[in-house]
Amino acid sequence: MLGGCYHASLLWALETLSISKDYHGDAIETLCQLIEHDPGGKWLNRPAKSLQEIYCPWHLQSDVSMEERITYLDKLLRKYENTVWDILFTIAFDPPMFARNIPFPQWRNWGLEIRNDDNQEAWFILQGAAAILVLERLNDDFERWKKLIEHIKSILEPDILKKIFDLLTNLQNDVPDNWSDSQKASLVDVIRDRINWDERRKKDQKIYSDISSCRFRRNGRENLIGDNRKNR
Repeated sequence: MLGGCYHASLLWALETLSISKDYHGDAIETLCQLIEHDPGGKWLNRPAKSLQEIYCPWHLQSDVSMEERITYLDKLLRKYENTVWDILFTIAFDPPMFARNIPFPQWRNWGLEIRNDDNQEAWFILQGAAAILVLERLNDDFERWKKLIEHIKSILEPDILKKIFDLLTNLQNDVPDNWSDSQKASLVDVIRDRINWDERRKKDQKIYSDISSCRFRRNGRENLIGDNRKNR
């Protein structure tokens, strides 16, 4: 028998429910629960994809206010951190180039309160809020730190860059004990590779040069990120 994407209708229904203020919270929490139990597969219709499209920063499609959206994301992150952190990272630092329209109901007046949510200001507000939530929960997770640094050249907001620099400054003085020497060395390599700033970023060169001067302690010695590998 030929297979089919049997869960797609459920995901589309939850996306439609997310348009309404009354059902938005229940819809996105149900999606988080589905994400946690998603076995994966070849179909592109997945609960994580649905949540990303609901919160696509440049194509918001619900009656929920910007303040409510940010509050919902904060609550989801607190309750489903392992599931939601990567989705928030995508919203903040790697939003999709394409997004489809959520199916609106025919017999409900949902979506009437959407007022130009696709404007640039709303985009930046949601991305900035998501970025702060992501940075607050880097914790001691090496893969999260590495992922952040790999995307650092795509970050345009000076305030976010400054916060990242402050976090790196703290990190150099308090490297997590559970990080191996090979992990520390690989993180230094990633930072060194990402600090090849192009001419378009000269206006933020002070922040970039501050980041490049961070040191990581390895085996009791300091390794200057912008320096050569003589200490390795």
